[in-house]
Amino acid sequence: MSILHDISAYTGATVVTEHHDMKISRTDPVSVVGKIVEAQIDKSKSILICEPNTNLYLNRVSFLENFVKDNPMLGDFDLECL
Repeated sequence: MSILHDISAYTGATVVTEHHDMKISRTDPVSVVGKIVEAQIDKSKSILICEPNTNLYLNRVSFLENFVKDNPMLGDFDLECL
């Protein structure tokens, strides 16, 4: 799920999850989609070009930094995935 939160922070979208008591059927699609300027997609990768929302991006970075501090047992592989 982490990659979805990273993308949402970059594009201004909202991740819809039942964990946060959200359901697709009760969500207005216009209120949760983000905005990208350009998408470059091929078989092995996708590149999203956005006008990032600095506040959302910085909040995500802060969340990840705190997550790493609060979980000292994370291994190298886990840290690379973040």
